[in-house]
Amino acid sequence: MSALKSILIEDREFGTVRKAMADEIIHAALACMASRMRRGASLEAPQAVRNYLILRFGALQHEVFSVIYLDSGTG
Repeated sequence: MSALKSILIEDREFGTVRKAMADEIIHAALACMASRMRRGASLEAPQAVRNYLILRFGALQHEVFSVIYLDSGTG
């Protein structure tokens, strides 16, 4: 059985460390993804598309309509 791991947040003002809350982890992941992705950037593997969609829309409590344009990558 694998051990659960935690993401820690350091509060530099108070010099303390605590476990990150789920919403904080999602927010940080979205910020990281946003810094890697820009309008027109390509997701070059099906797993990358899946990960992006889960991260971007997975936690929403409402429906969203969005379009991802697919290209075979050939000429």
